[in-house]
Amino acid sequence: MVSPRILITGLGVVSPIGIGWSAFTDSIVQSRTSFKSLPHFDEASVEPNQGYKVGGWAHEFDPKMFVRPRKALKVMCREIQTAFAASMMSLEDAGMNPESVGSSVSVDRLATIFGCEMLYGPWEYADAVREACEDGQSVDIVTFGSTAMKHISPLWLLKYLPNMPACQVGIAIGATGANNTITNGDISGPSALAEAASYLKRGIADVVVAGASGTRANETRLVYRGETPLATKVPSADSSPTTDSHSDGVLGGEAGVAMIVETQTNCEKRGITPEVEFVNAAQRFVPSASLLATQSTHAMSGLKNRGSQAAIELAMSSVLEMSNIGPEKIGCVVRHSSGDVPMDSAEKAAIDKFFPHEIPRVTPMQLMGYSGAASGAIGIATAIGLIRRREMINETRPYVLSIAHTTQGAATATLLRRYSV
Repeated sequence: MVSPRILITGLGVVSPIGIGWSAFTDSIVQSRTSFKSLPHFDEASVEPNQGYKVGGWAHEFDPKMFVRPRKALKVMCREIQTAFAASMMSLEDAGMNPESVGSSVSVDRLATIFGCEMLYGPWEYADAVREACEDGQSVDIVTFGSTAMKHISPLWLLKYLPNMPACQVGIAIGATGANNTITNGDISGPSALAEAASYLKRGIADVVVAGASGTRANETRLVYRGETPLATKVPSADSSPTTDSHSDGVLGGEAGVAMIVETQTNCEKRGITPEVEFVNAAQRFVPSASLLATQSTHAMSGLKNRGSQAAIELAMSSVLEMSNIGPEKIGCVVRHSSGDVPMDSAEKAAIDKFFPHEIPRVTPMQLMGYSGAASGAIGIATAIGLIRRREMINETRPYVLSIAHTTQGAATATLLRRYSV
């Protein structure tokens, strides 16, 4: 049985450098950054060496423009809002009315899958904690029970469940097909796209809304979790996404990405001409030194070696082998490059080894900050935008390769190309 061709017909993006795929791509091509003091910091208090107070906040994003019914905002945290908005934009971009998707595809053949992560909202219970903190330092647990009843909404938990981006989108468009959520760190978005392609190839769906959302522009995610080294300096306004990052750490960002993925047959039924084809994706895992270090209390030096060059190399070689093409066919590589120096170094070494010849490299997070679970999807959105604009590709190099990887040693390589009959 011949596997159906998988096409990406719609793209929606919420990001610090643009709302909508076109504005986002404009910023990528024109190297526009959008780093400002994060909302919970007073801009006047930000000093030159306090990069952790600065990040990519999507300040132009207004969820009220996208969320219907409006009352649904009461059960959506910021990450759910960005995923929802991106989904509505992607449906419109694909030529589907978000309010009547059933006229374009049978709802039982319409699936939703999103990448996400643990969601945090400490301000939701700040007043309850403050009131239960009698001495200003410790919380009286008994008192907290009554203050929580008074200050915390009974619906607050629904705002912070990682599976809610996929659920809220599915509910809004009436999708009764497969619905799933992947929580796999930075590679959650690419994993969601790969699973969407699997749904179509297995014949259990005709159209899939796939994407990811995440943030590091949140004090709990960025500071309390301590997952990544924070930046002490801010990139200059003339940073180029086609050069290697010179950051000394991670700047927080946020993003929501959604893609409409469907078969060629369904595109023909709808009478549309797609522009981007999903070719293949590969995911590989080789434990990083930092992961191995956590298994021994005497190996803390391994924490300096986050990321896995071997996993990235395997993912790239696997996806090209699966697609039966060579590195010479790749027009450009979209790097993960989050600003985490050891991880970026491992990635650069893998690309340098795999592509001994000069090849354009695009680093979107250098312009907008690191967005956690959405970061891999941002790489794919960049690849789609470049293909649509015919940037860095041509007849002899029609493919774009997007890379994402995690601290622990998981890596994905996603291969896209401009659609041709």
